[in-house]
Amino acid sequence: MTILDAMQWAAVTGEAPPHRPPTAAQYSKAGLPWFDWDDADAVALEGSPILAGLEGVAAKAAEKGLPPDPADTTPVRPRRVRKLGPSRRRVREGEV
Repeated sequence: MTILDAMQWAAVTGEAPPHRPPTAAQYSKAGLPWFDWDDADAVALEGSPILAGLEGVAAKAAEKGLPPDPADTTPVRPRRVRKLGPSRRRVREGEV
């Protein structure tokens, strides 16, 4: 799998890049459901040592003296939350 940034997308496809993903506020305003995974017995996976040193976009922006993106700091109160949990049916590679 390869992930392209906006400039690479235009160079590879010859088209303008797709629109930006919606912010959490836009997602909630559209009435789309949020999902809450509920599995009391789940154990967190250990983090990757390779990725441990990476910084987030907000941390990099702050490092450069840029203000935080309002979309990242505006609280969101989802109206629709669907509870999910572990399935008894295992999905295997290649199943349709």
